[in-house]
Amino acid sequence: ASFVVRVLGYTQLTSSRLPLLFPLEMLHGVCFSAMWIANVDRLRKLTPHGWPATMLALFSACYSQLGQGLGTVCGGYLFQNWGAIPMFRVAASIPAGLLVAHGVALAIRCRRSMPEPETKSDEVEGEALLVGSDEVV
Repeated sequence: ASFVVRVLGYTQLTSSRLPLLFPLEMLHGVCFSAMWIANVDRLRKLTPHGWPATMLALFSACYSQLGQGLGTVCGGYLFQNWGAIPMFRVAASIPAGLLVAHGVALAIRCRRSMPEPETKSDEVEGEALLVGSDEVV
């Protein structure tokens, strides 16, 4: 979320709002450290015993080479054809959409893992009566 705020904040900068640049840039540290901590923790859980340095090196290579390389090419294309502000808005909309999708998926997963409430039924004159409920089915 801090990445989205930071990148959208860049699109609002004008010469009169230039003092906002420093607080926006401070969010870079939050973004990078949160991403790095989360990924190192995930790698620690997924990596077989004896392979953590190798997996961290692979992650670092993918992030710094593949990720930044693709970001440079795609960002350069958007900047050249659309301009800076639309490029930054696209750069903010992708993680914002992923954040919403992740939240929805997490909510669905949590809802599915919740235990079903227990209901007991008694037969009363051929009708099922739910205990603890005023409804007769």
